[in-house]
Amino acid sequence: MCGIAGNVSFGGLPTVNDETLKTMIDTLIHRGPDESGRDIYQNVAMGMRRLSIIDLAGGSQPIYNSDRTIWTVYNGEIYNYRELRQELRSLGYRFTTDTDTEVIVHGYQEWGAQLAGRLNGMFAIAIHGIRNEKILLIRDQLGIKPLFYMFDGRNLCSASEIKALLASRRIRRELNTTALVDFMSWEYVPGKNTLFKSIRKLEAGHYIEIDLDQPKVNPKCYWDIPLSGEIEDSFSDQDWQEAIDHQIRKSTKAQMVSDVPLGAFLSGGVDSSLITANMPGSKTFSIGFEDPSYNELKWASLVSEHLGVDHHSEIIVPDALGLFSQLMHFMEDPIGDFSIFPTYLVSKLARKHVTVALSGDGGDELFGGYETYLAQGMANKYNLIPGFIRRGIVEKSINSLKPTAKKKG
Repeated sequence: MCGIAGNVSFGGLPTVNDETLKTMIDTLIHRGPDESGRDIYQNVAMGMRRLSIIDLAGGSQPIYNSDRTIWTVYNGEIYNYRELRQELRSLGYRFTTDTDTEVIVHGYQEWGAQLAGRLNGMFAIAIHGIRNEKILLIRDQLGIKPLFYMFDGRNLCSASEIKALLASRRIRRELNTTALVDFMSWEYVPGKNTLFKSIRKLEAGHYIEIDLDQPKVNPKCYWDIPLSGEIEDSFSDQDWQEAIDHQIRKSTKAQMVSDVPLGAFLSGGVDSSLITANMPGSKTFSIGFEDPSYNELKWASLVSEHLGVDHHSEIIVPDALGLFSQLMHFMEDPIGDFSIFPTYLVSKLARKHVTVALSGDGGDELFGGYETYLAQGMANKYNLIPGFIRRGIVEKSINSLKPTAKKKG
């Protein structure tokens, strides 16, 4: 995980000075503790904090093309950078590093904004084309890496986190009441809004290309989940199982490109077990709680023993109140989900052993891993019971039960 930040000024207004740019990127030190880099060219200032994962010695940013007419800072990983590098080499481009970042500057030189659609990975990218006088911001297809921005006609500020934008001292701190209503309704702020009136998220699968002479912000969608497609009617259950297995194995392998130790979070659920099964010989990490209704170490242990991985676990007594202020510092928008606490704690455990850890998200929804699916099946059977028995006997008995502190009371 790295972090980027920058400011572009228009209409003769000077950009932020070097000291302010340094302050902006230093707010992101928790995202990139290994090193920092920054540069200012005329009215464009960009910098980043780096967590070194690929090409530890040669991957410092910003990175420039050969004649220094294009430069970039970026956060993330490009999984298909080797294929893109080979294609660009065949077109005559020379590479001086082994990092995936260098693909961005040469790719932009060759394909312009269409570069976005060629990238496979998780990324937030800022590119300055000096010769064509344009700024390009890109966010990955699923929005794994965050990218916030503010544009008021005189300034474009962009960063991985809102706190870096605020450090530019060019943004008014005004509450977005519409976003506040969204948060109270959904427990997060969806779409492009944030709780700051003038700050937006660049949405997943979108890019912004700005002409420095005539600055306008018009986010464009370069990728979306296809709403329709050909269904293989001839596929048997076995065919589907093999196809899904192949895709999960391919996706997991693509995310294991690293020059540093990596592992996986393992809860014993569908998501993490699928990923761990495709990371042979990996290190895995789990946390448990003294309250047995919250403790999932039993399932993590069963999976780790079955797969033969190097498993690490700890029983912890979480101090949620004590962690609250610390975790809120890292939340650019609040999320009403208690999982931020165990996620932080298992990350803390993993960091003792590895630099990168894979985690699952969405597998329970796709493969029926939540117990609510079992409950829905049981509810269908329950509704077959005559109504006078349900209302007169069962529901009266259930309503007489006292609440419990257990997770599944």
